[in-house]
Amino acid sequence: MQANLLQWIWTRLFLCLLLAAGGAIAHTAETRSSIVVGCGPFPSLQAAAVAEEQADWLDADQADDNACTQCFAAAELQRYLRRMTGRVEDFSLVSDAQLPQSGDVILVGQPAGAAARNLSQSLGVDATQMESLGPEGYRIKSRLVGGQRIVVVAGRQRVGTLYGAYDLLYRLGCRWFAPGELSEDIPPLESIPDLDLTSQPSFLTRGFLAWGNRGNVDFLLWMARNRLDCWTLEQQPQTLMRKLGLRMVFGRHDAEDELLGPQKCYPYAQALIDGPYRHADILRFWALDAGKWCECEACRAQGTPTDRYMLLVHRFCQELDEARAAGRLHRPLTVTFLVYADVVDPPKRPLPAGFPPTYCAATFFPICHCYVHHIDDPTCAVNARYWGQLAGWTGDPQRTYRGAMAIGEYYNVSRYKCLPICFMHAMAGDIPAYYRTG
Repeated sequence: MQANLLQWIWTRLFLCLLLAAGGAIAHTAETRSSIVVGCGPFPSLQAAAVAEEQADWLDADQADDNACTQCFAAAELQRYLRRMTGRVEDFSLVSDAQLPQSGDVILVGQPAGAAARNLSQSLGVDATQMESLGPEGYRIKSRLVGGQRIVVVAGRQRVGTLYGAYDLLYRLGCRWFAPGELSEDIPPLESIPDLDLTSQPSFLTRGFLAWGNRGNVDFLLWMARNRLDCWTLEQQPQTLMRKLGLRMVFGRHDAEDELLGPQKCYPYAQALIDGPYRHADILRFWALDAGKWCECEACRAQGTPTDRYMLLVHRFCQELDEARAAGRLHRPLTVTFLVYADVVDPPKRPLPAGFPPTYCAATFFPICHCYVHHIDDPTCAVNARYWGQLAGWTGDPQRTYRGAMAIGEYYNVSRYKCLPICFMHAMAGDIPAYYRTG
């Protein structure tokens, strides 16, 4: 009798397993999804997603760059959607040249194939609509069309598409709290809901002041998944940073020696064109760290330290413009200069004509910022002084500087870097306050 009972239990368990497996197979077949993207010049979508070493990131042809980043975005969607749904065989990567005839479809990027392009346009997402977005802006739209779920994730440019993919996952509940899989929070998912959003970053650059090859692949992926976009030029591999849309930054308080030193090549000759800084996207043309300024009569006649610094930055930009006009410098290059310490006060004299150019920005560093209070708290004497100085650069109707402004904060460097302090409350107040200044 005991043997018969055991046989009955095993038979029932086996039937239950069969029914469960059959239900799972039926569910997968009914909800088969495809992620549609173009592979450009690469032989396959899978090859394109990992082709950062083959892509030429500095030439004028963007086809390989676009395909590499957009196919990687599609692969990231596939990876996380499979984990969230448990459907490990679903979400196949499909070329935009062969649009699937059935099942749910996720369109990634601006498709080249006519059928995929028409499907994207049917949801009201097309290239014309994207023109107003910057290089990192994107559209996400999700709708049920005739029982078929259609999702469009498209940026104006390749990095916008990657950010759109991560934003979709974020809105589905994914979180990347720190580098590495152990710090991910990936929730279960039944289905993608209706969505309709347009987004672009409020700040053009978002990243860290860093130097040295101190990161790793997990860290760089964590940055991209949280839509951070600038990191040090000294990091390797640089090709991965290109694929992830990370802008490479070089220069600290050594700019005068590195670029203007009497024994060095002048900036555009070898340093920026085919020398160690040829991959730089952002150049920090920073003066010495609270350096001493000449007190001779001729130098004092040029004005305050800030006035003199503006003349130096202007002259440097003139050399870059001349190199570009002569065909020696081709790529976009952002130049930043300091609003800090000895040059924190706004200039008092009119700036040279044409300064600053559109690619040049000041960076405000409140090095003694009090983190007990928000930066705009008028009751804090330390922060009130900084806030007044920043207003002189950004809000004074009589100000002479009318260019872009960036913020450099000390959440991860300087005197606080070794302390167990979490700045999320300070950041939650300060960053919107900085944004309101323009």
